[in-house]
Amino acid sequence: MKGTGAYFQIQWLQDNTALSGPELLKRQDQTLKGFYIGNSRTLRGQDTPQIQSVEKPQLCGIRQLISTALKWSLVFKRPFCEALLIETVKTILVKSLLRLLSWIPLPLLHKLAEAIGAIVYALPTETRRVTLINLQRALPELSEEERRRLARRSVQETLKAGFELGHMWYGSIEHVMSMIVNVQGKEHIDAALASGRAIIYCSPHLGNWELMGLYVSTLAPLTTLYKPPKLTGLNDLIAGSRARAGADLVATDRAGVVKLTRALQQGASTGILPDQQPREGGVFAPFFGHQAYTMTLVSKLAARANAVVLFTFAKRLPKGSGFELICMPADADVANADTTLAAAALNRSVEACVRLAPEQYQWEYKRFRKRPAEETGRFY
Repeated sequence: MKGTGAYFQIQWLQDNTALSGPELLKRQDQTLKGFYIGNSRTLRGQDTPQIQSVEKPQLCGIRQLISTALKWSLVFKRPFCEALLIETVKTILVKSLLRLLSWIPLPLLHKLAEAIGAIVYALPTETRRVTLINLQRALPELSEEERRRLARRSVQETLKAGFELGHMWYGSIEHVMSMIVNVQGKEHIDAALASGRAIIYCSPHLGNWELMGLYVSTLAPLTTLYKPPKLTGLNDLIAGSRARAGADLVATDRAGVVKLTRALQQGASTGILPDQQPREGGVFAPFFGHQAYTMTLVSKLAARANAVVLFTFAKRLPKGSGFELICMPADADVANADTTLAAAALNRSVEACVRLAPEQYQWEYKRFRKRPAEETGRFY
């Protein structure tokens, strides 16, 4: 039996199991039944007849993956196999859900998101709490009732953005582009492309930012920073969907930023989420009347590549009738050498976009999580 895979598998169990005596023998016997051993000896040195595998119906899909993972969990370390099993099941479920959502027409999809969003908002969740705090701080001019209505709409619109990913990631480029009803401010994109300068498209967490990225990818070469999702099984789907329109994805590390800078200096374009809180290297700047830790990447890239900075977003139209893409020039100081002034200009540009469709902004995001050192008390 030595020299076969079964020997090492069973030997591993013997050396590492915490069981002893009858319980150990029982576990080993159960393990032996799960493997084809052939003519050999058991661990107790007794001859055993050849154990022929019994032909069973082929398992497929989720059942096959779960069956395989459970079998190998007896052989390898259990925590590893449990994590692998959970990762596999999550990936299958998410992909299946997205595929299902891609088959649902946009009007019905939005109705579904509105119904579920109303239920989610009615529950005492962290999402609701953060949304209300952000709206109270950012839009104090609204009454309490207005803020609650806006918070409810925001949760519903955020769910719509999530449900639309099925169409964005599984639909063809032609199908996705057919959802665009109008492009407001297209002349700004045309002028920038005609100048031969690089373009930095800044798309806040507003409306459907995935659609905006796919659209600009069809206009000219696009290089974007890409960080694989925590659920690694979705990496091929997401990266593939973004690359199919011509986008070149680079890692979110120093080497990736260098590659992105070189691409911009050669006239390529890029897309950035400007309202995402950076881990480091940012500065505090006003955003809706409060200090927010803001990235300096946009101003640095714009200065190095002499790039045009445009703010863009895909505004969701009523009753699932499609999207209107909106493009506007960034604040004039967005590439200022003073990073604090540049960050303030960046945030003013984000605010200008948000005020056009405040219900479609992702107010659930903890944009003010990091606070200045001199500030006391908790924001959230």
